[in-house]
Amino acid sequence: METLNKDKKERNYLFDNIKAVLVFFVVSAHYIRVNGSFDPATAGGMYYIIAFSFIMQGFLLVSGYFSKNTEKCRAGAFKNFLMPYLILMPVMFCFRLILFDDVSFDMMHPSHALWYLLVMFVYRFFIKDLGKVRGIVVISALLMLVSGCFSSLGEELALGRICSFLVFFIIGYKMRPVHVEKIRRIPKPFIFALLAALLVFSYFLAFSEAIPIEMWHLKDGYSIYHMSNAAGILIRFILGVTALAWLLVIFSLTPSKKMFLSDIGQRTLAVYVCHIPVRYAIKAFSIPGDGSVLTYVISFTAAAASVYVFSRPKVQEAYNSVMDLIYGIVEKVFRRSVEVMTAVKRNVKNLFKDEGCSSRDNK
Repeated sequence: METLNKDKKERNYLFDNIKAVLVFFVVSAHYIRVNGSFDPATAGGMYYIIAFSFIMQGFLLVSGYFSKNTEKCRAGAFKNFLMPYLILMPVMFCFRLILFDDVSFDMMHPSHALWYLLVMFVYRFFIKDLGKVRGIVVISALLMLVSGCFSSLGEELALGRICSFLVFFIIGYKMRPVHVEKIRRIPKPFIFALLAALLVFSYFLAFSEAIPIEMWHLKDGYSIYHMSNAAGILIRFILGVTALAWLLVIFSLTPSKKMFLSDIGQRTLAVYVCHIPVRYAIKAFSIPGDGSVLTYVISFTAAAASVYVFSRPKVQEAYNSVMDLIYGIVEKVFRRSVEVMTAVKRNVKNLFKDEGCSSRDNK
């Protein structure tokens, strides 16, 4: 029987390897989508549907799993997620301004993949409270289904995604090592049969275009797609079950030993952030091949190169250094502001106190 790493001094390489798999699917799916010849009813469309069936759900589930220390999560939520969002939004706008003619800047509307940072800030900050809510798994599952009924819960501040993806973060938060062990012990014939069924299902969805491909993003209300709430809820339920099925396969088949994926999995945030400008460049200049095999070869090669380069320790160190520097400045300014406000408040209080004493002396 295969067991997970139980030595507290060692990393759990299963999760590192899973994150490496997820980030490759993220990058490659993004590159394929914007290469200029994307069509849902193609092999590329099928790959995109497969990827978006589980990639962000998987990242959020893994993030939830490692959010057991709720005090630490809340304390680091601003530094690790909200502050990078506030910094990277104008940075990515500059890239778009260079590459595209018609661009806009709106901090209320996360650009491309940066919504993940905003969502993670909310989840990490509030998990201390959400984790105490009785029946939170069921509540968050219902929220995923019902939130699509409200068009106001859309891309603005990633509200649609905050509501839709919460259930996966909560499931990860509630998971324990014993649950992972049970998944790993599921007979492989069943897992391979499930994988085959998922591939057939993805093929059908891609070439029939039965579900609008944007619905896989779980970001908009059902009215955007001109469908009834009942139909939207049913489709989102199917997408949710599909995501869990894919994650079952990923957790079961991903190796748990240390391998080349493990190092990549430890630095996925840097890959996630740094691949965005490359995606913009691909969208601006496209990839040659006009949807042929050459297009896919270049797309996957570019994705593999991006994942490798951006997961190097030096890139992660540079990212952390910049964020730490800016956070240090922000923290220093904030503390100084508090000191100034405290001093002003004290001086004003003393001033009124002195005036009161003078009035009594005059009498």
